[in-house]
Amino acid sequence: MLAGLTVAVLMLGPAEQSADTDQQKSIVARVIENARVYDGRLPNFVCTQVTRRSEDKSGAGTRWKDNDNYEDELTYFERKEHYRLVKVNGKPAKMTHDQIRGYRSEGSFGALLSWVFRPEAHTEFAWERQDTLRGRPMSVIRYRVPLEHSHWRASVRGRTVTKAFHGFIWSDAESGAVMRIQAEPEGAGDESAWINNSSLDVQYGWAAIAGEQYLLPLMAEARTADKKRLLRNITEYSGFHKYTAEASVKFEEEKK
Repeated sequence: MLAGLTVAVLMLGPAEQSADTDQQKSIVARVIENARVYDGRLPNFVCTQVTRRSEDKSGAGTRWKDNDNYEDELTYFERKEHYRLVKVNGKPAKMTHDQIRGYRSEGSFGALLSWVFRPEAHTEFAWERQDTLRGRPMSVIRYRVPLEHSHWRASVRGRTVTKAFHGFIWSDAESGAVMRIQAEPEGAGDESAWINNSSLDVQYGWAAIAGEQYLLPLMAEARTADKKRLLRNITEYSGFHKYTAEASVKFEEEKK
């Protein structure tokens, strides 16, 4: 789904299609264990987040037209994300991140992993298949987060709706690290049908911070449908660097 990134399906015969049940359970357990300590391994850092928003009025998903773009300085400090809007359409921003109007997707940096893997979510996990991603073998796991424990929320015209959601996780077959996660909400036939057509797809990769390699989100794509119109946000992350005392001064000034 993400532009510039492809997923190749590994075509295997029936005998090769999956590991035995015990091995599958072991793979799933390993992925869960790795993901639950993921954010604790990350240092405090700052990066650039650029979001490009587009729409397809045909509803076909093949006639995208760019709407706008905006750039945030994303600060990851003590396991929390903070956003400072820097530019809108290449010009200095005259508003805050929270004042951006239109379709704004959140949770693509790190929140989605937390929503899925925190024990309180009571997420259901199951082995799905083997696959490849960017030339590396992957274990694909399907999951579902029930409504009563879901953090998938969407707001429009002052109304907020919470949905159960499900999706797939691609984990590196060698390390067990999550390299891609997809999510979409459940439910149909109600007045929040536009939310049911939403989806989020996040891809991870290795990036250096202060000379050390860390697994971080590199690109995310969020989609939704407003009647016949499709909306798409493609977000890219770059320029990762260590959080410094100078950055801390900026952050404190913003809070005043």
